Amino acid sequence: MADRLSRIVIPPGTKLRIGVTRTAGELTGAELFGIDPREPDEWHEVMLGGNGFKWEENLWFIIYGQRAIRLPHAKGLGYIRYLLERPDQRVPVSELVEAVQAGEREANCTTDAGRMKAATSEASLIQTTLGDAGPASDHQALAELNDRVNELNAEISEAESHHNSAESERLNLEKDRILKRITADFDIHGRPRAERSTLNRHRNAVRKCIKDAIEEIRARHPDLAAHLERSIKYGYGCRYRPQENPGWLFDW
Repeated sequence: MADRLSRIVIPPGTKLRIGVTRTAGELTGAELFGIDPREPDEWHEVMLGGNGFKWEENLWFIIYGQRAIRLPHAKGLGYIRYLLERPDQRVPVSELVEAVQAGEREANCTTDAGRMKAATSEASLIQTTLGDAGPASDHQALAELNDRVNELNAEISEAESHHNSAESERLNLEKDRILKRITADFDIHGRPRAERSTLNRHRNAVRKCIKDAIEEIRARHPDLAAHLERSIKYGYGCRYRPQENPGWLFDW
């Protein structure tokens, strides 16, 4: 039954009335949509008219293009969810890493075993990506950061010409953060400092995790994987830029 429920087709706007029952070793339709299975005599109604991306109890419940799948938790799915919530926004990789780590600590690390597992997973991830960061990658990192500073200077000038003080302040804060990162990671000659760039590690780690998550999605939902491949842009800031916004829901 669990295999059959891993992929179901739902007509848009369908109103489902699902009985909450549970059979040992099986995932019921109620659990697939995040309904509490501890109330076997209750009936619940779920309105499913759009696309959804929800994390609950270490499982991801995803609906896209009238097809629903469920996946075990992976860090890359957390990054994807964070980007989907902020369409067309550039999200620094450091913000992605910090946000997903905080979410995992809150949701999963309630025991000593959970804390150890999370710490081991993060250490393994960072160690894996260290081998990907070399001189060429460091040079690219600095070039991208400087390019972004130049973009921000132009955007700040435009905001000031329109007397948009709030936007100017926001852009200046982002510029200050980038300049501090450049100073922390590179010397005055543009050479990486003795310690490997934290920003570079984060970039490689985030990209790898998202791509791994998309491959996991592809096995269950090729259309969604293709959409994410087209829409997610990588770098020291990641961006979800779909041609048409699917109107994601994150709680139902």
